[in-house]
Amino acid sequence: MIIDYTEEGSSHSFDLGGIFHPFVFCDYELEAFNNIGQTLFVISAERCSCNVYCCLPCDSCNKSSFKIKDLYENILGQIEIVNYK
Repeated sequence: MIIDYTEEGSSHSFDLGGIFHPFVFCDYELEAFNNIGQTLFVISAERCSCNVYCCLPCDSCNKSSFKIKDLYENILGQIEIVNYK
């Protein structure tokens, strides 16, 4: 996915970069890159994250934690997704 920015009232858009979502079975990973294709950071699940796609029967399976890391594996932040039945 490419991300463009267009100022209101302008016909010119700016390429900010994009997001790449590689297929990783039962895991979830996104790579964010700048407008020249350099990876800026990676968002990845700490364990199986099937609940992103559907609700699962047990409570512990309906929670996923994601780490946001830079290219040096430094943790920049965390995202938690909880599905409620």
